[in-house]
Amino acid sequence: MDVSCALREFHRVLKPGGRVLILEGTVPERAWLRGIHLFYLRHFLPRIGGLISKNKNAYRYLNETIETFPQGAAFCRLLEEARFTAGASELADGRDYHSLPGR
Repeated sequence: MDVSCALREFHRVLKPGGRVLILEGTVPERAWLRGIHLFYLRHFLPRIGGLISKNKNAYRYLNETIETFPQGAAFCRLLEEARFTAGASELADGRDYHSLPGR
């Protein structure tokens, strides 16, 4: 997926004064927490999710998208390049979230 292209399209179709909310999983920055989190995403989640849904591959894909999606300051740069204003990245409970108060 071309994240930059998607963000530009979001900006193009957003009504003036509108807001966009992007919810994406991230990988913690702290090394010890990152290790636990990656183990959970790569091993535990696919097995448990696969048992419940009977589709282990769907949960493997989720792991890959979380690990490869731009995070933190890199994501904020992409938001700015797509002409969004006031992009912010803050650490909350070991995870990043991105706030877009407007255009």
